[in-house]
Amino acid sequence: MIHYMDSCALLKLVKREVDTAALRAWMKSLGPDDKLATSELAELELTRMLTRHGLSPQEVSERVNSVLDLVGVVSFSQVVLRTAVAFRIQRLGTLDSLHLATAELVRSDLGSFVTYDKELAAAAADQGLNVVTPSA
Repeated sequence: MIHYMDSCALLKLVKREVDTAALRAWMKSLGPDDKLATSELAELELTRMLTRHGLSPQEVSERVNSVLDLVGVVSFSQVVLRTAVAFRIQRLGTLDSLHLATAELVRSDLGSFVTYDKELAAAAADQGLNVVTPSA
């Protein structure tokens, strides 16, 4: 089973936030056959978020790499782009549509879509995905 994590969820693994402990506990509860995945877009988003928080380039790189080592990274492709373009969900932003489209690539094996972004969670639920937001 694949559990897709967007950048909002991954950020909680590199920067202590309110639901970080709950997310880590949820991850530990996964079975041995469960796998985590994200889009290669997450590297850019995490790098930008941590850089804006004032971390040094070395610290940003170390933190981003440590998180990306935990998940399988799905390559950005023309299929992802075309899927994202096809979404007609008004509230869905550009980067969020790319995350949702990437999750669609693995839909047949998708156990959950993990996000803390309310708009993306609503859009994913509208698409019939099982949205998970581990919280305390």
